[in-house]
Amino acid sequence: MKELSNLITVFPTLQLLSNTPLIDLRESLVGNTTFAMDSGTKDLCQHCAKLIPPSKSLPRTNHDHHANLALLELSSESCALCTAILTLWSLENVQNRYPDVKKETYEEILVEMRVLETYGSDDSLAWELLSVGFEIQPQIPKRLIDVGRASVFPKLVTCTELANESLRYATLSYCWGLTTFKTTKATVYTYSRALPYDDLPKTYRDAITLARSLEINYLWIDALCIVQDDNAEWQQEASRMQDIYAGSDLTIAATDAPDGSTGCFPPCTVELLSDGTSNTVVFATKDSNSNQERIVQFHVGDSRQVASHSILNTRGWTLQEMVLSHRILHCMRSSLFWQCKTHFKTETGLTFDYSTPAMRHNLFNALDPTSKDMHRNWWTWMESYSRREFSFPSDRLPAMAGLVHHYQAASRDEPMLGLWERSFTQDLLWMRQGPLSKTSAITHVSNIPSWSWLACPAILKFDNWGLSEDKSEKEKLQITTDHSSLVDWSIKWSSEPLVSDVKSSRVIIEGPVLALTFNTSPESLKFSPPYLNVNDEKLDFEKQGVPWRCSAQFDLFEAKDRIFPASYLCLLLRSSVYKSGNYTEETFMILKPVVDLKNTYRRTGIGGIRGDKRTFDLGVRQKLVIIYAGSDLTIAATDAPDGSIGYKFEDKSRELWEGRFQSLAMAMSITSFNLAGHQPRFEAKGKCQALAKIRVQSEGRDFELLNFW
Repeated sequence: MKELSNLITVFPTLQLLSNTPLIDLRESLVGNTTFAMDSGTKDLCQHCAKLIPPSKSLPRTNHDHHANLALLELSSESCALCTAILTLWSLENVQNRYPDVKKETYEEILVEMRVLETYGSDDSLAWELLSVGFEIQPQIPKRLIDVGRASVFPKLVTCTELANESLRYATLSYCWGLTTFKTTKATVYTYSRALPYDDLPKTYRDAITLARSLEINYLWIDALCIVQDDNAEWQQEASRMQDIYAGSDLTIAATDAPDGSTGCFPPCTVELLSDGTSNTVVFATKDSNSNQERIVQFHVGDSRQVASHSILNTRGWTLQEMVLSHRILHCMRSSLFWQCKTHFKTETGLTFDYSTPAMRHNLFNALDPTSKDMHRNWWTWMESYSRREFSFPSDRLPAMAGLVHHYQAASRDEPMLGLWERSFTQDLLWMRQGPLSKTSAITHVSNIPSWSWLACPAILKFDNWGLSEDKSEKEKLQITTDHSSLVDWSIKWSSEPLVSDVKSSRVIIEGPVLALTFNTSPESLKFSPPYLNVNDEKLDFEKQGVPWRCSAQFDLFEAKDRIFPASYLCLLLRSSVYKSGNYTEETFMILKPVVDLKNTYRRTGIGGIRGDKRTFDLGVRQKLVIIYAGSDLTIAATDAPDGSIGYKFEDKSRELWEGRFQSLAMAMSITSFNLAGHQPRFEAKGKCQALAKIRVQSEGRDFELLNFW
């Protein structure tokens, strides 16, 4: 059993009361209301029949039985004991506990039966019959690389060919960069006979050499083990990342390599800090007592975090690779580093325990399902994830599929496009931090809803107006309350969840609401997030250096690029009451109505407001429908007084529309489009002219937009 197989349970033992003739057993139970017994005899399968030995004889301790639940389920149609066992371990029961288990996975669950104890009596033999154990085998990759030997070329092998082997394999974590060597439909057959070793990128060759040296016969490299131009296979394998990395014996990390051609061990060039000074200084000295020569290495920064700050951890896919892997060998310029779930070790012999306070908030710590604040692990991951880059922007959602499955198994919660069902209203506390990404279609997944941070191409921060780690600030807090609740939700996918497009999504949320009118000033826009004046309150700059009591960040545009004052409906998410100063901090979601759809909104930002009393009336509550951003689209335009400069679109530029215009800068003033009810409505400010013919899809229908600017 591999280490990742956490889906293991041992049933309450089944006890066979007696092996005396059935008629005697019935007579002994007359008047006993503890047992309910069907009339007539029951048939047993050949395996279960052997579990009941002849009278007065001891049972055997080892029994062959049905190997997996598929066979047990088939036998339950005629065997009473198989039926009883299966009742407790039905597909429905399994999925209630482990939602990501599918029918095919369920059927492959292994069954093990063994006798725990035996003890007899004068009249008959009674014994503790069975302990029934179940084990879910991890899903293995479709292909692996047989690393070969010195005189044998490596090759691709399908794991069905290795069914009788106890698979031990390593995985490679690396930056693709400009590396183009990959398996395609045209090359997969050739590579299954032999990989052209000398033509492989150096990082691949180094990983193969390391695996051979460690006597690990198989290696998984995504570019080689997945046929890259087979979309169906790519989706299937991308959805298995949790099992692929968690199931490997070791992850070899090319931590300092910018691409696949550099190798696992880049040249030891001098690393420079931002001021141009050296990051590492190495020199020799002598011990004054023993006169022995010592080598001193002076390294700027925390050596425990050296791998976390490497180039590898700037890439999107590698977050889940690092989190899911049980053991990682970091190959770096300075030395080798070992990382597992409990320790971090350096090549020089230093060992750091992850359980110590200094390492408690490490990005790669194991999840603790008993922690009330486990969702903060998810926030930490997603804040890191939002800072990462992708060779292919379309990977932004699939690259977190393994993390989602991993967190789901630990939390038993339901995923909601980067948020979670039980902590949904807390997860809505995400805020854009810094500028929007320059990538025009950062997600490349259709219909990402406005409430999901995946619709926002920027660095994230969760609970910006919440507590810091400062102890003194925590002592000032009196109480924190979450005020909104998730009423209903649905997300439908076009194919495999997380690795395909979203067909539709709908969320109904209830909480205190309040209409607020915001205004800005040149002084307030200097801050990040910017301060806003609320409901035209009078500000006293003489008494307070920062007189504003509200700050907010809009998801897809900068406040300086919009015309204020502007009114929005705001939904209260959380409030914190502080003892010191006797004030209240309220965090709210900023909403914009979708035209022609009653009580339907899209998220447009998040804000915080403080005061000596509550701003929101907790008794004024409303149920709101939050839908995907594609139902009410907004384009933010900058630096263009008229339509004389602009992007020229061709008919093939539909992917820009599917990105929901998240960061598309147009040479026109702000323009909004509403597609509700299949009747496009256009609103524009400023001089606009038609540049192209564009097609956009909404609610399953195509619209041709002509001459709208």
